[in-house]
Amino acid sequence: MSYFHALDSMYHKVQGRPEETLQVIADRYIGEHPRHGPVFRAFCKEGIIRNDKIQYVFDFQAEYQEIKDFQYVYAWAKLWSEQQAEYRFSVSCFGPTRIYINGEQVFKSSIMDDVFPQRTQVITAAINPGGTMLSSNL
Repeated sequence: MSYFHALDSMYHKVQGRPEETLQVIADRYIGEHPRHGPVFRAFCKEGIIRNDKIQYVFDFQAEYQEIKDFQYVYAWAKLWSEQQAEYRFSVSCFGPTRIYINGEQVFKSSIMDDVFPQRTQVITAAINPGGTMLSSNL
């Protein structure tokens, strides 16, 4: 018993000719992977970049050194998804932090989170098709 009938094998079809075998493989790949144009993504070296744990670091104390006590910084982002999905976010806080998704508060840091930035909290959130708004006051 074999995986498929011998008459359906590549050898039977092309009698072991490598060029034709490779052409069949290439045609199948191209058929399943249609051409798409290049995708360009904006990037700014002075922007908010990722650390070695693939986390975006919003260190606004370093960015806005002139900020005074009881002043706030807000961050906003738009996350695009083609379909309903569930995303996991990890959060490490440098101070009091609240995170909102589509206007609903999904995270509020505790005093332990604020004092120990090495702690990581995980947030799981449903992301809607199209644009989802993420905002935070830090």
